[in-house]
Amino acid sequence: DVDVAVAGTSGLVAQPGQVADFSVSVRNMGNNPATYKVECVSENRWQIELGDGTSSSQVFEPLGLLEYLPMQVRIRVPSAVSGQPAAGSSDSVDCWVTSIDDDSLNYSLTVELGVSALNLFDVLMINPSGEEVVASALAPEVSVEAGLQYNHTLEIANVGNTELELIISIQTTSTAWPTYLFHGEES
Repeated sequence: DVDVAVAGTSGLVAQPGQVADFSVSVRNMGNNPATYKVECVSENRWQIELGDGTSSSQVFEPLGLLEYLPMQVRIRVPSAVSGQPAAGSSDSVDCWVTSIDDDSLNYSLTVELGVSALNLFDVLMINPSGEEVVASALAPEVSVEAGLQYNHTLEIANVGNTELELIISIQTTSTAWPTYLFHGEES
């Protein structure tokens, strides 16, 4: 017989690109040493790692009478791509604890993992030649003739999993130079 205890599952959440974890403890309640196998599967096929390894299936070392061991279960939430996995979505992780010596001794459990919001964006500034403008400390000095207009493109990409509302402002080192910001038909 076996006792299985689960810990760390209440409110289990992680952002895209992060790892959430909980533990499964197995206690041998039989009258002989026993060996148990833990196997976990993610409904969304997210990567699961057990114990110190990288496999979603692992065998406990043999347990003596009333001896128990915990095993960490780690679920890797995939990085956000096109807003997925979305904030508020979830994944079900099913785990089975089975006796190596007696297949009839098995225990199953299901854990819900929630995906939390990842408010993240990338910013890229491109000069008129199509090259990326790097930080001012690293950028070469640019000379501009008087009266010429010098246009840059600012690309902002939402790389998180929630809609973002951003406020953009421009600040130059010279207040004598007019600066304009355009977005579509708006200025």
